[in-house]
Amino acid sequence: QGVINSILKRSCVEILAVEPSSICEGETFQVVVRGNGFLHARDEQQVLCSFRINDTVTFMERPLVVRDTFLLCPAPVLEKVATS
Repeated sequence: QGVINSILKRSCVEILAVEPSSICEGETFQVVVRGNGFLHARDEQQVLCSFRINDTVTFMERPLVVRDTFLLCPAPVLEKVATS
């Protein structure tokens, strides 16, 4: 079991938690993605944080910090869409 876990930690990216779990419109904040294996990317400069807002809008941001067990991502500020 220990050998299998060791191989998995060196070959896979595992996401365990995302904080905060909810946000409010107009707020500036950062998201912490906790897990394992974030440094296993072929090129650390290609690691991206993806924020899916709805079916048609996705924001991609470079993380501020990349460590093996977490990413610190700048989240997009969400503004309320005006309706007429």
